[in-house]
Amino acid sequence: MERFFENLYYPFRIFSIFALAFLAGILLSSFIVFEWSKSWPALLFGLLLFLSVSLLGYIWRLRFYTLLSLTLSLILIGMAFFSYAGHREASGFPKEQQIEITGQIIERPQVDYKDQKIILEINSGENPWLRGKKTRLSLTLPHIPSFHFGEKIKLEGEIRSLTERESYLLAKGVSGIVSNPKGQVFIAKNEGSWLRLLGGLYYCSEYFENTLNNIIPEPQASLASGILLGVKRNIPDDLLNDFKDTGLTHIIALSGYNVTIIINILALLTIFWLGRKRSFLLGAILVVLFVLMSGNPSSVIRAAIFSLTLLFGRTIGRMGDQTNLMLLAALAMVIANPFILRYDAGFQLSFLAFAGLIYLSPWLRRAFEKGHAAKLPEGLRLTMSETLGAQLAVLPLLYFKFGNLSLIAPIANLLVLWCLPLAMGLIFATGLFGIILPPIGKLAGFLLWPVLEYLIKVTEILAKLPFASIHR
Repeated sequence: MERFFENLYYPFRIFSIFALAFLAGILLSSFIVFEWSKSWPALLFGLLLFLSVSLLGYIWRLRFYTLLSLTLSLILIGMAFFSYAGHREASGFPKEQQIEITGQIIERPQVDYKDQKIILEINSGENPWLRGKKTRLSLTLPHIPSFHFGEKIKLEGEIRSLTERESYLLAKGVSGIVSNPKGQVFIAKNEGSWLRLLGGLYYCSEYFENTLNNIIPEPQASLASGILLGVKRNIPDDLLNDFKDTGLTHIIALSGYNVTIIINILALLTIFWLGRKRSFLLGAILVVLFVLMSGNPSSVIRAAIFSLTLLFGRTIGRMGDQTNLMLLAALAMVIANPFILRYDAGFQLSFLAFAGLIYLSPWLRRAFEKGHAAKLPEGLRLTMSETLGAQLAVLPLLYFKFGNLSLIAPIANLLVLWCLPLAMGLIFATGLFGIILPPIGKLAGFLLWPVLEYLIKVTEILAKLPFASIHR
């Protein structure tokens, strides 16, 4: 026990404690509603009190009380940060009234064969009824006419508050749902260089997706788009349900595993041409562009931050503590958007999976070195420990959030993950060469089809097994 407390005072572990304290304050404040206008004096008083205690503890060389008071201070800072963010984002709008709404599409529309889901950013200048500078609204429109990122549109509808099931939209800054939208009309295209850049990246993504559709048949083409781009719009519902039942949804959600593969491939391809430093800079630029192109999902951002931090450490010849790297990525994302800590399931699943890799996988690896498992090849034991570690960490949240617990997930992942890097490489080659050298693109597509067919067949067969999953 004495050694445990002694380890707390190492600088790298102090960072872990402080980061966790700040995140705990944000999480606590998301459950306990604090009105910023009324609560900030009490938060400020508590902060000054704890800082005073920490100063006295430092003067009297009472390390434990100094660390404890600073930790409590950071919890209060996290609570104040979330409370202020909620106060700043809060906007008032008339409810249950048919009103005219003008706004700009600030996320890539989610399109399927039935409809398109759009997030509009509206401001008080174009919507006089809005009490606040600006806010975001979510709405669902018919499939046609299609709208695109950055466009301004005008429509009529009623605005209602989010329900508990729709609270995940808070992570996107959405404060209301437009019910019964009608009369939508196009006003203007992208405005501003930033929107044009994002619009261009989304166009490249769509062009790449269309190229895949022209080379390989369905549903393999849609699966390829899901694996590399995270696009699931044309994947059949029964296949999507099979992915859920087998715990393989992450391979079509552009998870951290997919992004890590991409980053490692980029590093291997460029390090021999450019050297470590230039390779890192080029890789960082390409990864940022890829994150923007994919629509900024939490798992992709987390994987990008973590992997680039690891590559930077290798570039300068230093390796960081994995726990601190994970917390650093979490801090960067939560400071940018404090609502994701509670309301973004992708963020939660991504970090739980990574925590499983850090803390559970080493224990499982040691367990597989004993008994009959020790006779298995080392590579297989490593894959099994990493897969099981990540799966065990996310299973409770998956069941709590989505009411689905896949019992077959560990086996399904072992059968699938080994060929995912091959699939991603062939998907990239098929799309890229399909654009610049169509004959080579068709050849790559010919090699890609059996890999995708294998993924589909494994998923369908395992999903049909008795007790493959438990539904709440």
